[in-house]
Amino acid sequence: MFTGCHAPAWWCDAHHLVHWIDGGDTSLDNTALLCERHHTQVHHGFTIGWDAGEGRWRTFRPDQTEILTGTLTDTRGDPLPDLHTADPPLFPASPSG
Repeated sequence: MFTGCHAPAWWCDAHHLVHWIDGGDTSLDNTALLCERHHTQVHHGFTIGWDAGEGRWRTFRPDQTEILTGTLTDTRGDPLPDLHTADPPLFPASPSG
């Protein structure tokens, strides 16, 4: 959910958007998946939030400037291929019997 992070879901922690001590529920609506590095950053000033109008997560630095990403390029400025692959299933399919 952190802009630019490509960590697979199974490496991530569920982060409370509104902390439980502040009345936040432990629910899917109040959680975001964050890798350990970005989870630590969120607890040290970075913020994330769901933008329902745009249908995407947004990430902000401690100074409230937004982290934006564009097309990844090589040193010549040529676009790199998208190497992100879908997460494999957590459990293998059972053999049909």
